[in-house]
Amino acid sequence: MNFQDQEADSAEPLHKQPIGYQGVVKDLSGSDEIVERLRELGFVRGSKVILHQRSPFGDPLIVQVGDTIVALRGVEAKCITI
Repeated sequence: MNFQDQEADSAEPLHKQPIGYQGVVKDLSGSDEIVERLRELGFVRGSKVILHQRSPFGDPLIVQVGDTIVALRGVEAKCITI
């Protein structure tokens, strides 16, 4: 499945995606503080996201948004719809 195919799939939270997934941010939800932090990191509608790695217990996730690589807690990743 290529990037465009994944982009066309129905929207799901980032934390449910497999390692290597590439998609586009469709929406953010959650508390104002979490949404603000995610926006500051570059998670805005239309941004390309790649899920690079997941810790052995699933939290945190290593995610690339644009040219930036960040570690996200599961609570934050659940707020990102792709």
